[in-house]
Amino acid sequence: MSDLSQGSMPISGNITHTRKTISQLLEERGLSTGVPMPLSVNVDTDPSERYQIGRLIATGGVAEIFEAVDTGSRRVMAMKVMSPGKISNDADLVRFVEEAQITAQLEHPGIPPVYDFGVDADGNVYYTMKLVPGRTLEAILSDIREGKQETIRKYGLARLLSILMQVCDAVEYAHSRGVIHRNLKPENIMVGSYDDVQVMDWGVAKVLPNRGVTDRRTVDQTVDGEMIGTPEYMAPEQAYGKISEIDERSDVYALGGVLYAILTLRP
Repeated sequence: MSDLSQGSMPISGNITHTRKTISQLLEERGLSTGVPMPLSVNVDTDPSERYQIGRLIATGGVAEIFEAVDTGSRRVMAMKVMSPGKISNDADLVRFVEEAQITAQLEHPGIPPVYDFGVDADGNVYYTMKLVPGRTLEAILSDIREGKQETIRKYGLARLLSILMQVCDAVEYAHSRGVIHRNLKPENIMVGSYDDVQVMDWGVAKVLPNRGVTDRRTVDQTVDGEMIGTPEYMAPEQAYGKISEIDERSDVYALGGVLYAILTLRP
């Protein structure tokens, strides 16, 4: 008789991960589920791998974002990858890791959840998160500036202000956890197909001490005199690089800049 049938727990303590994926387990047993791989992703990688990589969504200075599929759950997600060749200095790597760790601890409908985080066999550091189909607020405002009637009809002032209110809710939650975004701007606000709003790019976020989010640093990675953020939306203390003076009010100033962009269609 098995331990389970005798009433004991089958698993205790920590779970040690193996290299075997759910797909491999089913294949070994000649089994399959009724959930197919999403057809929207063009995959040609080894099916034994946990993730299959699809199209490139965006690229930045130190990382790229791909559409990916978890071969076990069949969930389509976004994967942000920093390859070894992109790591120009230790600070870039630390910021990438902190972005994943901070975002993973901010559980709010307006902040994309992080699903997984690690290093692959080739040394690429990655994390996976919710894929948010839609457009940035910057793209929407750009269409309105250009007089595109479909966007103008779809996004009136009341709707744009509703989007900003959702951003404020997410930022207020982050502040309650002691996290300052430091780079709020229309380009980092994603508006989904069903008006769900996500505050993106927490790569330069600052963690205030003893405020909720776990952060093992004793000092911020930035130093006085270093300007972090986007000039058009920076509070004065941020623009002058006065790192020690940056707090929740700096984000509030940036939100005021977003409101100005909505009302005037200028940054």
